Amino acid sequence: MPNTPTNNEIKKAREKARLAMGGEKEQEKQIVNDETIDKKREIARLAMEGSERRIKREAREKEAREKAEMRKRIDEEVKRRAEEVARKKKAEEAVIRDRQLARDKEIKQKENEFIQSKNVIEQLKKEKGSSLHPLRTLQSDLAEAVQTEQLSATKMAITEQKRSPVAHTTSTPDSGVTVKIATITIILLLLATIGGGYWYWINQNQTITTPTIIVQSIIYAETSKEIDSTKLPAKDLTTTISELINTPSATGETISNIYFTKETPSPDGKTSIKSLLTFPEWIKYSQSVIPDSLSRYVNNYMVGIYKGTDQNSVFITLKIDLFDNVFAELLSHENNYIQDIFKNLDGENIIGTSTKNTFTDQRIKNIDTRALTDDQGKILMLYSFLDRNTLVIARNENALYRAYIAYNTPRPKN
Repeated sequence: MPNTPTNNEIKKAREKARLAMGGEKEQEKQIVNDETIDKKREIARLAMEGSERRIKREAREKEAREKAEMRKRIDEEVKRRAEEVARKKKAEEAVIRDRQLARDKEIKQKENEFIQSKNVIEQLKKEKGSSLHPLRTLQSDLAEAVQTEQLSATKMAITEQKRSPVAHTTSTPDSGVTVKIATITIILLLLATIGGGYWYWINQNQTITTPTIIVQSIIYAETSKEIDSTKLPAKDLTTTISELINTPSATGETISNIYFTKETPSPDGKTSIKSLLTFPEWIKYSQSVIPDSLSRYVNNYMVGIYKGTDQNSVFITLKIDLFDNVFAELLSHENNYIQDIFKNLDGENIIGTSTKNTFTDQRIKNIDTRALTDDQGKILMLYSFLDRNTLVIARNENALYRAYIAYNTPRPKN
């Protein structure tokens, strides 16, 4: 037996039929009537809301507007800083490129001058019949002199034995040969000196020097500490970080930048070149639990140590791309590997101190955070975005707030 339509269904069907028969004007009129009814309902709802609820609602709306404006200002500031950094980098690259071009031009000019000098000597050889070479050795020129004058080593020795004090003032057939040999020797020494000087100049200007490591922390730090991964085994990293954390600060609240380096052999194999560890290299060295699903969005990192009046701790700052992807990744995994992110640095197991093991939204010192607390409400770990490209993961609120202040304060000029 077919279902009998209810009165409401019949009424709705008739209304649709009436609107269809009335055409577009009737439909537009109905839409206007619906909007008018919605506005009247909203006015009635606000009138029934009461002053207390209205104040709370307006406060929430004001806070939402302020957050939106703050995020807009932060985005604009990040964009401005990125453009400024790109402009400075482009200018520095242009200066380096111009210097390199000038240096290459100077070397090329010197080489051309040397080639021209060599060509002039070759031309003189052809025109004058000279047997001198542009660059010669003492051994080759003495051999050529012996051949030209038809002298032998024995004859030269006999002539030397027969030489007497009078021979210096008396002209003999052998004295002309001696003068020629002396003249040739002086010329060869001059040519050898010029050639040696040119060789030294070329090699001095083409010497490759190892660039100095430039350490620049993401967040301004009062001090810096190097950890050489080629000298400190990975198994000793936790102990070293713990010692740095437990060392008291003599100047109140401070941030220390812990940067990691490595040494690789130079191309000639005689020296070593020191460079900073990249983020993938640091993950491998520190045995970090950060997976590829998050690390692939990271383009720079900083391991910092906060020292305050009550509690010292380590924190990590990451420069990221694609804010939405990173935030979604953190939300999906904050209750597993995020809780273990400091285990291989300070050696503390956060999971064992809480039975909740869940993060919650908290606003701490006017900063929006996701925080993990223990059963008594004490914060064990928290993270926040200083802007859409800067993520800070800290062990306590003081470290996070100090990092927030340092990041938003202009750095002192050297």
